[in-house]
Amino acid sequence: MRSIVIRAYWDDPKHPSIECPLSDLMGFGQ
Repeated sequence: MRSIVIRAYWDDPKHPSIECPLSDLMGFGQ
């Protein structure tokens, strides 16, 4: 699941406010 990356943008920035692997965001171990 580390190959799935979540990116979240607010107010049209050039860089994402959040960018992390799904497993890190959900708290899954490796």
